[in-house]
Amino acid sequence: MKKPCLPAGRKKILFIWHAAVVRSYQQYIAELAEHHNLDITLLIPQGSVEGSKYHKAYKPHTANYKVIVGYAHYPKDPLISIYPALPYYLWKVKPDLIHMFEEPYHNLAAYLTFWKKIICPKAKFIFQTFQNQIEDYRKSWVKIQNKTFAASGAAIACAEEMKQVLLHWGYKKPIYVVYPGIETNLFAPKDDTGLRKTLELDKFTIGFAGRMLEEKGIEDIINAGKLLKFPYQLLFIGDGKDKAKFKKLTDKAVWIDAQPPGKMNKYYNCMDVLVLPSRTTKKWKEQFGRVIIEAMLCGVPVIGSSSGEIPRVIGDAGLIFKEQDSQELAERITSLYESAPLRNELAERGLSYAKQFDWKYVADKVHKIYMSLLYE
Repeated sequence: MKKPCLPAGRKKILFIWHAAVVRSYQQYIAELAEHHNLDITLLIPQGSVEGSKYHKAYKPHTANYKVIVGYAHYPKDPLISIYPALPYYLWKVKPDLIHMFEEPYHNLAAYLTFWKKIICPKAKFIFQTFQNQIEDYRKSWVKIQNKTFAASGAAIACAEEMKQVLLHWGYKKPIYVVYPGIETNLFAPKDDTGLRKTLELDKFTIGFAGRMLEEKGIEDIINAGKLLKFPYQLLFIGDGKDKAKFKKLTDKAVWIDAQPPGKMNKYYNCMDVLVLPSRTTKKWKEQFGRVIIEAMLCGVPVIGSSSGEIPRVIGDAGLIFKEQDSQELAERITSLYESAPLRNELAERGLSYAKQFDWKYVADKVHKIYMSLLYE
């Protein structure tokens, strides 16, 4: 992609993303704003559900970008949520480019494309999608999606499978595959012998972090443990509606409530291996697997199931097993337990590989996409 000669002045970007109510996600925006030819305004609702918890909007006191906390109808459900004052925000910001990090069939997409045509018709428009399954959409969703496709200049797919979904629905414009990022500076190898002692983790520790739901495959870890021929313990971190059920299935686990990203480093460093055993369902499969990268940055070997994007995210920096196959998972865990050289090799490989998921690298890629649209 050729780098354009930039004229004087900054380009105004309106970035709309409900999940950015969470402080750590705003690192994406902060890194984008480090490109000094951009003047970024972030629009978020008053709150949203992320990671099974409702988060009130985070608005920084000082930042290199502006934040509008807009009132949204039904903020807990992004599918139907809209900002009634969106026309005013478009008029106030007068964007040169609108980046909507919402699905192209959401109500917001319909509302946005309608008012964009009236208030800022010359503004470039790009959307970002996490949809990685082909579903039978309602006719109204297909209609909204088609209008979003027509109004956009390009799309960002957060994984290769998401690009394939867009192609299935007939998207003809450029599609850029850009994985999400994380705050890599929050994670690093550390000797947490003290915490392991406090948690009474004195055996080979198999960890999991995420939502406590059936589709996350926690039961597969528990069943795999029963097949192991060596002493082990389980460390489960997270919350969810199925947590109580899982607790009844094993007496070998330490259970920790969901933790913010800034507090996860110490728990990853208590693990000898992290397992993400997600299961594909009719309505969901793993879209990314952020905990994989976080664990790698802590020097922890990872094992993931074959669900969704997990194999591509792990690459050759970890091990894969067939989803819901507890026997194969037990074999993968055993191979790590029995081979210190393999554990060390995967730890070193993961540390190097995971650095590419820093929000700065993500923002640099997206900045180039902005430039291609703004100066095409």
